[in-house]
Amino acid sequence: MLAQRHRLKSALLFEQTLAEQRLFSCPAFVVYALPAKSPQAAVRIGFIVSKKVEKRATRRNKIKRRLRALSRAYLLPSAHWQTTVIIARQAAANWSFEALNSAFQQMAKVLQTPS
Repeated sequence: MLAQRHRLKSALLFEQTLAEQRLFSCPAFVVYALPAKSPQAAVRIGFIVSKKVEKRATRRNKIKRRLRALSRAYLLPSAHWQTTVIIARQAAANWSFEALNSAFQQMAKVLQTPS
């Protein structure tokens, strides 16, 4: 689980982040992010997994757990992006953890430097 200070919970911050341009897209998920205003700012990550992706809550939660685990590894060390929203797509329900991991590796390369 992500630490409390790294969770994005504010509806306003979700809306502001989603208003930004899409930074990375793959068949399993889409990533939106806001650049950090200061290097000391806490990185916050939010996840959206709708019922369109998977009807059963247990499966949606499994997708979120996988995305959180990968976010800890790839997004928290980066101080370039203050708030990040990851929206799962239907393919995320069928992808293995290894496939999601390789997609996160590609995303990390794209997000290394702010555009």
